[in-house]
Amino acid sequence: MAANALNGDFDTAGNKALQLAPLNQQRQMISRMLAADQ
Repeated sequence: MAANALNGDFDTAGNKALQLAPLNQQRQMISRMLAADQ
């Protein structure tokens, strides 16, 4: 449950960051997240 709550908070913060970041920074963040998942 705690991990799910942390993931939810991370998703919310990540979505806010993506909305605020310029498109080129969004691509960099997304590529880093995808690389971390693999």
